[in-house]
Amino acid sequence: MHSGLPAHVPQARPWLVACYGKQLQDQALFSASENRWYPRTIPDTRNKHIWTSNNGWLVLQDCKSGDCSLLSLVSMKKLQLPKLDYNFTRFCILTSTPPDRYCHVLFFEMSCMLFCKPGDDKYVKQDLILDDNTNIVTATTFEGKVYVLTTAEDAMTILEYAGAAGTPFQVRRVMREGLGMEWTQPGSRSGKTLVESGGELLCVRTICSGIVGEDVSDFEVFRLDFSEMVWVKMDSIGERTIFLSLSEGTSYSKTEANIKGNCIYFTQRGCDSNLYVFDLDDRSILVTWPCPKISKRTWLFRWILLPENETDWLKLSC
Repeated sequence: MHSGLPAHVPQARPWLVACYGKQLQDQALFSASENRWYPRTIPDTRNKHIWTSNNGWLVLQDCKSGDCSLLSLVSMKKLQLPKLDYNFTRFCILTSTPPDRYCHVLFFEMSCMLFCKPGDDKYVKQDLILDDNTNIVTATTFEGKVYVLTTAEDAMTILEYAGAAGTPFQVRRVMREGLGMEWTQPGSRSGKTLVESGGELLCVRTICSGIVGEDVSDFEVFRLDFSEMVWVKMDSIGERTIFLSLSEGTSYSKTEANIKGNCIYFTQRGCDSNLYVFDLDDRSILVTWPCPKISKRTWLFRWILLPENETDWLKLSC
């Protein structure tokens, strides 16, 4: 699975897509490099659930029909995918982008996944053997493999493409000491997100508190030491910035745009429509208010990376 952009593609910039309104009919877009909101709708994505993005491609699902597709935000080319019943689907990843032969769409449920290639007429279901009372919580691609974490702190599953069409992924399960994150605060809870960042595989631990455990109060970042296959806690991510939304994340170097390094941009679950920035230097949280056109009951935030010279159409006034 090849995740790098071709050399001729300009450097991408991070944008946050906010989908809101009935059947996700309205959108606004936030440019992290400009620190500015644009009340703009992306063509062909209205009334669509954005499952994930990869190098300018989106995995979409129609909110009414359930039809799925791949959409290129550079060429606006659309590729049809099999229809999906997403009532039991937790999240999705795109392993690479067309026309790469290793391009697969993976939808994860609690203990299994459904996958297909563009042009397939159905999904292949594959169960992942997990510990009792554990569920899949996050996954990402890294150097040609898919890494999956569950609610168990010491379990990681690695998926490798088997080669033949329709053949299930080869599964390798790794058991280690885990992240070593014991709970000390009653009522707190945490989430985990795998992120590829500057040639390293990171796990971002989100610490939540509050009456219902929905308020983000802190973050911890770990990198995977591949020589020992253990997680090592990081005090800083240096020049890089991490962008989190739901169960996925991406990273960016501050030297490539007007973005503060050693920070985590994130959104919260529920009805909170704010964008937040967590500073790993002083552990502070900055609240950035979204575009006034967004109602408080925002249903979906999603970060995407787009080449800078391909985003002029996003900046047009409504």
